[in-house]
Amino acid sequence: MQERIEKDTWGERRLPADAYFGVRTLRAAASPRSEAAVPKEWITALARVKGASAKVNGELGVLPRLAARTLTIAAGEVARGHYRKHFIVDPAQGRSAAALDINMNDVLANRALELMAREKGDYGSCHPELHAGLGLPPGEVVRLASRLACLTLTEELTASLQELGQSLAREGLPPEARDYAGRVREDAELIRGAEKVLLRVPLSGEPAFTGRLLRCLGEDTGRVLLPAGRTAGTSDTSVYRKLSAAVHTTALGLSELCRRLAGWRHVERAGGTGSLHLLEGPMHLLIQVIGHHRILLKATQGVRSGIGDMTPIVLLNLLPSMRCLMYGAGQLRGWAEAGARETQQV
Repeated sequence: MQERIEKDTWGERRLPADAYFGVRTLRAAASPRSEAAVPKEWITALARVKGASAKVNGELGVLPRLAARTLTIAAGEVARGHYRKHFIVDPAQGRSAAALDINMNDVLANRALELMAREKGDYGSCHPELHAGLGLPPGEVVRLASRLACLTLTEELTASLQELGQSLAREGLPPEARDYAGRVREDAELIRGAEKVLLRVPLSGEPAFTGRLLRCLGEDTGRVLLPAGRTAGTSDTSVYRKLSAAVHTTALGLSELCRRLAGWRHVERAGGTGSLHLLEGPMHLLIQVIGHHRILLKATQGVRSGIGDMTPIVLLNLLPSMRCLMYGAGQLRGWAEAGARETQQV
């Protein structure tokens, strides 16, 4: 395997020649990894923030035009799912989201160098810190990306719950399902309520930069993001707790619905009287939501106790929790559609 050598203040390290991560990422990833995978929504959102930052810095003249253009292209590629295997850090290790920011800066800088027809690791034309990392402090970059990731899943999740509510209201389903149709739509609105708070982002950068950054991100995501000021608005911890609580409440309701439907004839024919054969998948996913919420609560309690930045632990549970609820709702929707069709055919 071909290698390249990169140097930082701590000395030299050897890396695979084709690696988009650099020496700083390698050192950040040196600690033993946990089993948690970085949610794809988090990486996508972080890439979007970096791409918007490069574009704005280029427009303001604080970033060389070529570096701004190539970094924007690189960020777009990462946002579309490229180079994911080069994100090797574990944000949960050491409870620091800055490691993910370091990894992103390295990947973007090396991809930008490649677009400039330069060798990876030749950071004279595009440096991970001086160019890719130019803009907001790492903590605020991660804060903004975290909110964007939650907004993405909030939109997908509420749409899935609305569709589930429509399916549960179909003729031919048992009263328990039709009764819950209205509640699931209410739960969707509860989750959507957290979206309004997520759209107000506390940032401490220069208004000339942060205002243009949020407008650029708004154009990219189709959302109106507003600066909340350094201390204005609700803290990230309380926002995530509120969102997780809404997701948890919805999961509890759907779990209860599954238990009540266990003896319905459509389920009985699939696997015997009282069988959960058709509902095992949704139940398993909903149980995961409940577990993620409990871990998130402990993490946010740690913040209040002064333990430090628990954002990685929070996001590594909140984002998969929302994804599990969305998948569970999708499976229940399929069950409801199949049950309604079967009943109409009888």
